[in-house]
Amino acid sequence: MGVRFHHISGWGNDSHDSEWTPDEYKIETEPHHHHYDPNDRRKRKENYDVRTLYEVFQFVSYYIESGKPYTI
Repeated sequence: MGVRFHHISGWGNDSHDSEWTPDEYKIETEPHHHHYDPNDRRKRKENYDVRTLYEVFQFVSYYIESGKPYTI
């Protein structure tokens, strides 16, 4: 099934700042980044404040409880 079907969203701490990494994948907060689109893990953005599993639950609980869609 792959990663795509196993998460709503993902926060990563694997660095993608090697010199051969395409510029569109390099972000300011490396190695912390947010894969915000489970259908396209190439889409990444800065992650300034989610570092722990607890903080992930704090972030997603709003959307789960409110029923509002998470969109960028």
